[in-house]
Amino acid sequence: MPESFLSAIALSRGRSRPLRDAMRDSADAVAINALLADDFHSYIDDERHTSELIAEAALATLDRGGVRPQSVDAVVIATESAWDAPSSQSPELPGTTRFRNDLLSRLESIGLDKAHPYGLGMASCADLVPALMLAAHAVNAGVHSTVLLVAADRQPRSLPRLMKNGGGVYSDIAVAALVTALQPTVGVRIGTFIPSARFAAKGGEPAADIATTLFAVRELRGRLLERMGYLPTAVDHVIAGNFLRSSLSVVTDTLGCRDRLVRMDSKPHIAHGHAADVLATLRLLLQEREIGAGQSVLIINSSMQMWNLACLHGV
Repeated sequence: MPESFLSAIALSRGRSRPLRDAMRDSADAVAINALLADDFHSYIDDERHTSELIAEAALATLDRGGVRPQSVDAVVIATESAWDAPSSQSPELPGTTRFRNDLLSRLESIGLDKAHPYGLGMASCADLVPALMLAAHAVNAGVHSTVLLVAADRQPRSLPRLMKNGGGVYSDIAVAALVTALQPTVGVRIGTFIPSARFAAKGGEPAADIATTLFAVRELRGRLLERMGYLPTAVDHVIAGNFLRSSLSVVTDTLGCRDRLVRMDSKPHIAHGHAADVLATLRLLLQEREIGAGQSVLIINSSMQMWNLACLHGV
């Protein structure tokens, strides 16, 4: 049976700023203090366009994986930042078109002109699992052999860094990885995917709309048991997005995750990296050799509207 593996995770390099810099006024102080008490320490501020962050993370991943750009035959990009286009380039064109043109030009400039581009952005911060699913299935089916996966976003400067519900602070970051059929020395084997049906908690806050959230997560829990044959209590590692733990508790508790298992190791340094922070935490666990051969890893990739799961295994 065909298999695919994820490895060589690398990040873009932006400026680290103390969490309190995300405050717009004194009304934000209570939320910021709660985040500081929950291991949020700083966030990443980057004035460059999202396409530049993507190119930087891509080059870092190719260097880490020892892969030539010409060997990459597909790039899968998860981003909500199609608004982030240089205004000086063809201003008569829609912003999304300028973003695409700028991104393709940057990919070409780093040698990825032979790589077919794919883009996802409909699942918000939960875009990582759909992107990983596309990359893995393309490799398993023999459609592509070496896929560069990138999750990247910038927070619009017109919007606050602090989430409206106080559940996190947004960073500007790109995280990239390789998906191939070759088993790496350090990495994970990609297993089962369990995307959720879309649901909308009232006000965009799962903890504030318990009934809707519980219904959706119980359905997801049943699909996990059906597909995997076990629940998160039997998983070696659980990685979740970088949110306030109390914001996630209704979901992690319902799934059956023990709190000590839920890893958010990248939280202190990058805060909430949109769809990218789960990959950033996976990078740290692999770097520290915390994921042993054969150990199971459950990814909880969530947004306000949906919760997507992916099962990985150490190599």
